[in-house]
Amino acid sequence: MGIIKIDPSRVRVEPKVPRAIASAKLSITDGLVEGFAADSALASGFAIDTGKFLIFFGTEQPDLDYIVNVFDGGLYRCYVQPGDYMMDSFVVTTTDLAGVPADPACISIIIMRAI
Repeated sequence: MGIIKIDPSRVRVEPKVPRAIASAKLSITDGLVEGFAADSALASGFAIDTGKFLIFFGTEQPDLDYIVNVFDGGLYRCYVQPGDYMMDSFVVTTTDLAGVPADPACISIIIMRAI
């Protein structure tokens, strides 16, 4: 068996590129998630409190190095706090523009990670 030698000057490393790995839309009525339209990367989502939604991945993430973009159309603030990222799920927080926990009629989610 021989030894393979690699010329380091010929090795090209491609930088990681941010890509969408998942997306979903939650329809919310009276504080309950009535509709959950998602691709296969997300398994489910449900309300855990006013303005708090727990979203589960279909397959656990390898690490916490992902970003959740969440929006409703402008009437609410929608975000994921730093401590609310987990490898199997994340928590979306929504408030009215005054910062009071509130439930929008729907929220859209796009999850990105460098691949």
